[in-house]
Amino acid sequence: MENMKYRQTTGETGLRIPRGMFWLLACVIGFLIIGCYGPAPPKKIEPPGMKTPTQVAAIPQGLTTGGRFKAVCVADLDNDGLLDVAGGTAGPGSVAIWYGKAPGKFDTMISVPVRGDVLDITAGDADSNGLLDLFVSVQQENFGIFQIAQRPDRKWTVREGPPATQFYRGIEVADINNDGFMDIAAANRTSENRSGLQVWLGDGKGGWITQIGPTQQGLYMDVGIADFNEDGVLDIVGAGWGVDANLNMWLGTGGGGWSSVLKLAAGSYYGITVDDFNNDGHADILATTYRAGFNIFFGRGNGRFRFFSIPEDTGSYHTVLAMDMDGDGFKDIVAGSLENRGLRTWLFDGIDKFATIPELFPETGFYYAMVNDDLDGDGVADLTTAAFGDGVKIWLSGRSGALSQGNFNVGRLTVQQTPTDTDIIRENAVFTTAAGIDEYKIGPGDILEITFWKGTTGTREELAVRPDGRISFGYVEDLYVQGLTARQLDGVLSERLQEFIKVPRIDIRVTEFASKYVTILGAVGGWGGTGGGPGKYELTGKRRVVEMLAEAGGPMQDANLRDVRITRKNRQVVRANLYKALTQGDLTQDLVLDDGDTIYVPLVTRASNRVYVFGEVDKPGVYPFVEDEMRIADAIAMAGGDTVFAKREHVKVVRGDIDNPQVISVDFKALAEGGDQTQNLALVNGDLIYVPRSFIGDINRFIKQVTPLFRLIIFPAQTVNEYGRASDYLRGDQTNFP
Repeated sequence: MENMKYRQTTGETGLRIPRGMFWLLACVIGFLIIGCYGPAPPKKIEPPGMKTPTQVAAIPQGLTTGGRFKAVCVADLDNDGLLDVAGGTAGPGSVAIWYGKAPGKFDTMISVPVRGDVLDITAGDADSNGLLDLFVSVQQENFGIFQIAQRPDRKWTVREGPPATQFYRGIEVADINNDGFMDIAAANRTSENRSGLQVWLGDGKGGWITQIGPTQQGLYMDVGIADFNEDGVLDIVGAGWGVDANLNMWLGTGGGGWSSVLKLAAGSYYGITVDDFNNDGHADILATTYRAGFNIFFGRGNGRFRFFSIPEDTGSYHTVLAMDMDGDGFKDIVAGSLENRGLRTWLFDGIDKFATIPELFPETGFYYAMVNDDLDGDGVADLTTAAFGDGVKIWLSGRSGALSQGNFNVGRLTVQQTPTDTDIIRENAVFTTAAGIDEYKIGPGDILEITFWKGTTGTREELAVRPDGRISFGYVEDLYVQGLTARQLDGVLSERLQEFIKVPRIDIRVTEFASKYVTILGAVGGWGGTGGGPGKYELTGKRRVVEMLAEAGGPMQDANLRDVRITRKNRQVVRANLYKALTQGDLTQDLVLDDGDTIYVPLVTRASNRVYVFGEVDKPGVYPFVEDEMRIADAIAMAGGDTVFAKREHVKVVRGDIDNPQVISVDFKALAEGGDQTQNLALVNGDLIYVPRSFIGDINRFIKQVTPLFRLIIFPAQTVNEYGRASDYLRGDQTNFP
């Protein structure tokens, strides 16, 4: 969970900063030592000093994640005086790096595969070689903290970081013990008894001496570092998570020691941003929460804080950032939503009032990270954001001039409509999540069974929720129950019954669900049986698309699972690739459904673009692609993957016309085993992908032998003899071929 984090407003050496030199030293020290920041939300505004935002990297070339970024940082990685950008993606994970080539302009993206979802990213020089390395927190396939070490030739190597084999979210780098070497602090969310905040002291050679974190207990989502009491020693603040969580602080005592915990506020917190929000020279804290907006704590310079009236006390935000968006000299607020509400913006009058600015930034989307730094060298901070499903974006600030399109030279820049991250949907019209349990919301037409207990004897009564959302039970008349869960209703009804019964005991459950539905249309019902096929289906709680399709009898054989469309009540249409959900476990494609959704499963059309996969694969055949782009890894995966006999390093793609086909060699082994995305060839309509069993030495002979298959595909009415020879290829029988 990367944020602005006070790196730009405190000296990372731990020395107290005279106020007269505060901002000058902040820019120099905060950038050189810390370098990068992590997740913070974007903004939307068009006041005098802010230009209209331009998207520049929705889907970086070579990434197959659809631009699912959760982390971003900005730093001069190669010491050329130009700022560079690095972003971290999820599922499969990678780090994308864009080197600056001119103010506000960037070179082609470099992709570094990381086995796992990148949740946070920051930069620092751990080995004292003068080059900034990247540090990422990762989970899924791998978990822990990893170092992506930079070489002078702009090559990057993934290495293990500190001995951190647990689940970490936010990370920070700073010289915490004042020895001149970079240290790492990380927020641990493994379990209540194996979490806390960890701090590893660096030895200046890329190694780690010891772990001196202030606590090993409690779940934490993010960490912030600054000298809050201005004693020359860095302090630490942690974003607690869970039922009994707090926003906690520990003051540094020097040499890596810590004070006892100081509780700033109760509640579950996502992200921490440290900045001098009110320009008084003291470090302030902005903290985002789960379903309670964000909080602002004004520092007094002595380790104590004043809670400030906040402009937003509802909703879940992952990150928050302070920057002057209207040029009035006062910092304003941008916050990134976790509830598909995009970037929210508030202008601050410098005293005590905020004004909401609508339509300044995207009003939909999930924004996990943002950084403000002067990318184009005009002396005004610009905004860089990371959004799940929407890639990396920059908004250039300035007093004049227009934004140029395509500041990132990444080839074809397109926007892919990616379904929402279903792991963060905790409530809609159908269900709500409490204490990790998904509970159905009661509605009109539902049948409730209420058991009233007298001693050990229970009396059951069934009640239908009336169209007005009310019920009557015993002495309680016209109780409004719509939108409550059974557990919530139990509490409300018990409280009402206490007016008549001293200690009422009741149990409530929903026995019939009749208030919430989805409609399923198209190519479904392919598994046969009764009750399947297109129609209307009840929602009985948190349900996903694949689950409901199974209830409808499953997809038909010719269903196009790569382009399933879900239409919401508000007419928004979301496309989902259920093939990825089924074969790769990609839950972002298996959407959580809401009341009134319509699911449409189309048929595969003959006019669709398609490729042909044959040779050493489990299911040779024809495979369509309906998305803007299909790559060779996708095609081989659709064909069931390669067999144990496949010669992975000699895969061939045949492209072009019959008389003069082009043969492209692909080292699929380097792609599948080493993560070399340069081998993940973008396919075009009509490509033939051949996975051989042995080395192909004579390309001319290969072309001659494959021509019958090429002709068969383009002209189906070929001779039986040619079909027989072609079918040998489809089966992988290479007796007569190289």
